[in-house]
Amino acid sequence: MIADFPSLAPSARAWQPGTPPVGVFAGMSGYETRMRYGSRAVGATLSLTYAVLKEVDVWLVVNHHQLAGGTEAFALPTAVFAGMSTAPGGVWRYAGAPTVTWLSPGLASIQVDLTQVLD
Repeated sequence: MIADFPSLAPSARAWQPGTPPVGVFAGMSGYETRMRYGSRAVGATLSLTYAVLKEVDVWLVVNHHQLAGGTEAFALPTAVFAGMSTAPGGVWRYAGAPTVTWLSPGLASIQVDLTQVLD
């Protein structure tokens, strides 16, 4: 596991909880059987938006993504969940590269999409 995600509080975040792994088997009559394959939810996603960041902070996130390489899992610091009464646990992986929008010299907004990984 690589170093933790940069300790920056996002201006907005969207969290979609995962679901338990379920297999669906449909017979020719249309009858369905569902089988649960585990007790823990999988596939949770977290989207972080940083509306205005200094360039140095943008590079902290971009460099962290480069180190993770899309394969390494990492922990999220408490600053990411500031203002939430309960933070989702586990470790996370990048769902894709961060999207950086330059607002003016030295300032940018950045969007980061993450997928939760069972630890």
